[in-house]
Amino acid sequence: ERMMALSDWLAKSPDTGQLFLLDGVTTPANVGMVIRTVVAADLAGIILPRKGCPKVDPLVIKASAGTAFRAPILRVENAEMAARQLSDHGIPIIALRMESAINLYSFEAPPRSAWVLGNEATGVSAAVEQYVSRWVRIPMPGPAESLNVAVAGSVVAFELVRRRGQDLSD
Repeated sequence: ERMMALSDWLAKSPDTGQLFLLDGVTTPANVGMVIRTVVAADLAGIILPRKGCPKVDPLVIKASAGTAFRAPILRVENAEMAARQLSDHGIPIIALRMESAINLYSFEAPPRSAWVLGNEATGVSAAVEQYVSRWVRIPMPGPAESLNVAVAGSVVAFELVRRRGQDLSD
């Protein structure tokens, strides 16, 4: 397991790297699928708050297809504390909102940032919302109201991979 405290990770002060912050994502399957995406996309880490998110238990591990054992999991007490620590270290916090005027595909993502994935039903919490520096939307031309949180995380993660110019032909 590659688990460490968010504060320890921040103390290393990496200059680049994209993080995911889970804010009230409560379904173990969604947490596991997001962990799998973080590993597959080689993101810098996933912040799993102790409060408001499931523990990394057998359900999460199964949904992660075992990648939870290799994932860079960063722990913190709650999502608001994570957002505050990230902000204090100058890391921009980006969140998804369907009403945003900023399209994910035209958004210039900073080389180091944290992307908030909010609760399956209510989205980003008010406590975390105050730290968000940019709201971005995933354009959806079809009639669906939203995407599953794990799917939205995958869309963001692999857009970031594409921008890094990594070979996606495999």
